[in-house]
Amino acid sequence: MGIGGFFNWVSKKYPSVVLPASNVNMGFDNLYLDMNGIIHTCSHPSNKPAPATKSDLMAEIAKYVDKLMTIVKPRKLLFISIDGRPPRAKNNKERQEMLEKGSGSVQARESNNHTSYMFFMTGLSKELCRYIDSRVSSNPSWKGLAVILSDAEVPGEGEHKIVEFIGRQRVQPQYNANMKHCMFSADADAIILGLTTHEPMFTILKQL
Repeated sequence: MGIGGFFNWVSKKYPSVVLPASNVNMGFDNLYLDMNGIIHTCSHPSNKPAPATKSDLMAEIAKYVDKLMTIVKPRKLLFISIDGRPPRAKNNKERQEMLEKGSGSVQARESNNHTSYMFFMTGLSKELCRYIDSRVSSNPSWKGLAVILSDAEVPGEGEHKIVEFIGRQRVQPQYNANMKHCMFSADADAIILGLTTHEPMFTILKQL
């Protein structure tokens, strides 16, 4: 059974665990954003033309994050995570697949793809930092909120970096095991990853 099939099975077997966001009592302590789903949605909207410039794209991303903040209302932490450099094992697997498909110069393609990705994500990270500074300084709901940005320079996929962060916090002596967590992710494996945290109050918020 694939991850998508697992979600369908869970939602049918235990229908009460899947609710519209409007029916959920929010008031979470921590909100974790897997940004790649947000970036993709904002850059490839289904109901209007794609943003024409990077500034337009960032404006759409800011609106999306603002909406999530309004829905979830985190009290303590906002953790923003962007896919980073892939691990060596993933690079090796992709390299082998490209060789089997006869995709020309693997080294050149990898270099071009990686450079373009990092160039785009570096610019986006700077814009996100400006966005965070603006909201912290002007929006009351951001006051007193700890904000962490794990950008593309930090290796790992966005949702995995979120789970690893939670794991590191759990072993701290002062960790509060009664915190309410909410993770936004478009990835199908978010449910499984949420379960691996062993947090008793963990909610997955899917695509808006």
